Amino acid sequence: MHHRQPSHGGTRGIDHLQADQVGEIELVVLGRWPAIALALLCLAAAAGCRSTYYAAYEKFGVHKRDLLKKRVTAARDGQQAAQEQFRDALTRLKEITAFSGGELERAHQALKTCLLYTSPSPRDS
Repeated sequence: MHHRQPSHGGTRGIDHLQADQVGEIELVVLGRWPAIALALLCLAAAAGCRSTYYAAYEKFGVHKRDLLKKRVTAARDGQQAAQEQFRDALTRLKEITAFSGGELERAHQALKTCLLYTSPSPRDS
């Protein structure tokens, strides 16, 4: 294990390092280049695959906006399903534990009711 020598103000470059320390530094610096090159290659390939993917769909009359719409709809439906599962689980937990909600839940319900009656409706505009 090599210990660093304390710096005495100013930089001296690598002249003060021993030969094996210089070799370790070179390995660390040079060892990163293949990983960086591989990452750039993968990024370029992914971008190419994406454009090929969209081009293939467009040949069959399916445009990017249609694919995006399907993805957004699927995400929304998944989010609604997860919300229902959570709501059902919370309801079951309250039933099992006989938890009435307490003061905080009553305050939340009062604010929620107030918000429902004071929020503008889409029909108002």
